[in-house]
Amino acid sequence: MTVHLTQSAGYGFNKYQYGDNDPTIATGLDWNQDAKDGLLQLALGEMSAGAFNAAASYAAFTAACSLGGNNYLCIGALVPVASTVSSITFGSGAYTINVASGLNFVNGMAMTATDGTNAITGTIAGGGGGSALVLSTSGVTTSGTPTAMTAGSPIKGSWPPPNAAYWLLAGPSAAGTLIWCGTWSSSTAYIPGDVVLLSGTAYACIASNTNTTPPNSTYWTVLTVSVTQTGINWRGPWSASNSYAVGDAVGLNGTAYVAVAANINSTPPNSSWNVLAGSGATGAAGSTGAAGANGISDVVALNSTSSVTIGAGSQTFAFASQSNLGWAVGTRLRAAYPTTPTNYMEGLVTAVSAISVTINVDTVGGAGTFTSWNIGIAGQPGSGNGNVNGPASSTVGHLATFGNTAGTQLADGGAPPTTANAKRWVALVAGTDFTAVPASTSTITMITNQTANIQPGMALQFVVGGSTYYCQCIAITSSLLTVRGTTLGSSALTSLAYDSMRQTAQYTLFIGTAWTSTGVSLAAALGQYLGLGLNKSHLIGWRGTLGVKDTGAAQPYVQPYLNGALVCNSTQMSATPGTFVDGGVWTGDVSLTYGQALDVQCPTLGTNKTANQLNLELVFVQE
Repeated sequence: MTVHLTQSAGYGFNKYQYGDNDPTIATGLDWNQDAKDGLLQLALGEMSAGAFNAAASYAAFTAACSLGGNNYLCIGALVPVASTVSSITFGSGAYTINVASGLNFVNGMAMTATDGTNAITGTIAGGGGGSALVLSTSGVTTSGTPTAMTAGSPIKGSWPPPNAAYWLLAGPSAAGTLIWCGTWSSSTAYIPGDVVLLSGTAYACIASNTNTTPPNSTYWTVLTVSVTQTGINWRGPWSASNSYAVGDAVGLNGTAYVAVAANINSTPPNSSWNVLAGSGATGAAGSTGAAGANGISDVVALNSTSSVTIGAGSQTFAFASQSNLGWAVGTRLRAAYPTTPTNYMEGLVTAVSAISVTINVDTVGGAGTFTSWNIGIAGQPGSGNGNVNGPASSTVGHLATFGNTAGTQLADGGAPPTTANAKRWVALVAGTDFTAVPASTSTITMITNQTANIQPGMALQFVVGGSTYYCQCIAITSSLLTVRGTTLGSSALTSLAYDSMRQTAQYTLFIGTAWTSTGVSLAAALGQYLGLGLNKSHLIGWRGTLGVKDTGAAQPYVQPYLNGALVCNSTQMSATPGTFVDGGVWTGDVSLTYGQALDVQCPTLGTNKTANQLNLELVFVQE
């Protein structure tokens, strides 16, 4: 016969017997021991006994709940029935929940439904097995507005305690679980639900008592036969500072111990500890393992006697048999003729065996057919395309410059800059950097953005029809260059150059009196002479202004008079003193050499011939 526990009318447990062939006992399941182990875990607080939840699943003997002031141990696996809510109505003091499928919901089940905002919980009083469930008018709890619950919200139902098919009464839950009181004491007053340990056996109090030693069926019921039946709590290495309870296990000096009495700073082995497992003797040496596979050979270079002609593409070299040659497909090799190593081929391995290797040659040196080759690992070439060519000859110490726009041809760039040759024109390319035919007599369309190289005020040089001219940048954008000085004309420019290091020189003429005659050198008439203080230079711009305007309707015209000749354009001055008028562009190159005179004439006088205090600025660039 097998002894089992079942719930009593009061707290605690009564013993009674079933036959060995009792059909309620699952095959292979020791219901008695599993129930006692579960009850002890509940008593020790190792199993949570939270409030019953109709939407939760409960596992047999490892789950518990509390309801109506009592704790219950689950003795039959319990999985909630699930469906979705179609709608909820309220009438005659009761809620009716219409579900998508209600065949599995049974009267007496607890249920709960929620959409996250609205919720309802209660017991099914009617409609079980159908799709319209009626909740008992008592014990219903709600939040939000259940009748507004979103269609499709989940609903779940389950059997609550004290259904004997699923739940075993474990005692009052005033303290949340059965109350663990430690080792039994003759001086302690115990009440139902208290759990004690005596001589390795746990007992639950079923009637209030003091100094009644277990076992005593009137006041105590056995929860488990021995502590070892509840499992061992492994605590790791033993520590003098830890407090250990019965059932705690530790390791010390290669031996495992289990506590048979509560203790602290009690070093095993002693009466508070039993040996679980001791360290064994050193085992015999194991057998020798199997030999590993052969590694890659350290052979990285060898000789081939294949007759091969230097050339690109697939080339095969044979050699004496090698074992585990350290080459693989993708390795880069060079095969060189030993006598003249400048004759070589290089490329990636496409096939390799113990007696030959095939290389896809992509780099060669020299030419010819050879029957002896030293083959070894080569480095990966750099990222350049390797197609830059130099001039046939050059001068030692000269700079190398690119000779074409593709960057594949080098040219002799001459001697490096010194004090004597630091000024150097940088040529732009017609059709690449600028449009050859000018947009106007003073503007050029730019193809490449030269705003980083050419600045306003910088001297420029251009060639038209084989003749060289000079002008000055007065404005530039990424697409348009505006100049003054020699006119650009309408013919195609074959060259346009700038020099960021070439400085310009500005001369200022001041005529401090009025003039009344035309065709007269104003500076000479006043006895004021000015000569060029530079080597050969080119006029690239001029402008003028009056300090005192003519009192008549028209202002005078002025024109540069250089080295005894009128040049550039005749330009009328502004009626606003201090406002400069630019000389614009003119035809032909205007150049002077050292010491030649700088002067100005007035080809057209003002209305009243009263204008005076002329300021004339002339800008030159050295050749």
